[in-house]
Amino acid sequence: MGGVVLLTGATGLLGAQVARRLISQTDHQVVALVRAPDAQAATRRLARAWWDWPELAAEIAGGRVRAVAGDVREPGLGLDPVAWQRTTRRVTHIVHTAADLRVAAPLAEVRRTNVAGVAHLLELASAAHHDHGLTRLTHVSTAYVAGLTYAARQESLDRVGNLWPLVLLAAPLVLALPALREGAGAIVILLGLIGWSAYAVYLLAKRPMPGAVPRAIGALIAGIALVDAAFLAGIGAIMPAFIAVAGFVATMALQRYIAGT
Repeated sequence: MGGVVLLTGATGLLGAQVARRLISQTDHQVVALVRAPDAQAATRRLARAWWDWPELAAEIAGGRVRAVAGDVREPGLGLDPVAWQRTTRRVTHIVHTAADLRVAAPLAEVRRTNVAGVAHLLELASAAHHDHGLTRLTHVSTAYVAGLTYAARQESLDRVGNLWPLVLLAAPLVLALPALREGAGAIVILLGLIGWSAYAVYLLAKRPMPGAVPRAIGALIAGIALVDAAFLAGIGAIMPAFIAVAGFVATMALQRYIAGT
């Protein structure tokens, strides 16, 4: 018997393609979180967004795909208490593709979706995991909320003109704070992420040796695996979290031999 996938960003291009593969390659049901005032409006909006893919529209009519009115920007994903409880008790997988990709948008608006939205989704993931065990959480990140993107653009210059964009590197640290309640292993992972991020920022700010900026960029790229580990630890998935830590170690090792890893 298949599971139940909560899909965010379903009305976007990437979300629609994820939905197509879920329908064609799995036997899972799909719950699409759609920004709308009610379930009827959510269903209509989803059907319009999927107009070019009749196979998806057919699954809405057939009941395998269900649209739920909500908003990742709002606490509790904008779900009413009944919908929240029903979702946390049924969902087995989460695929998060919702993002605000407007480069020129006010920072406060982008944060509501790309930072607070992730935090709200993690709250639901944690509730589902503690209720019955979440099989998988897949988060499709956007580079535009990470100070890493700005720093990487300065790599060839071996300097960073302004340090203030690096403040955005704190966002994953804040979102990973739920790991603190998951025991010693999760705390070690979170402290490792904090320490590694601080080391990279030190290299960027002080440049204590030649090539410090490229070294810091490599450290931050490898540190993405630590962010994954901290998020996993935050929902109690300790073993997958340590697998992500192994990915971090492997990336650091490969960077010695393969440029740009």
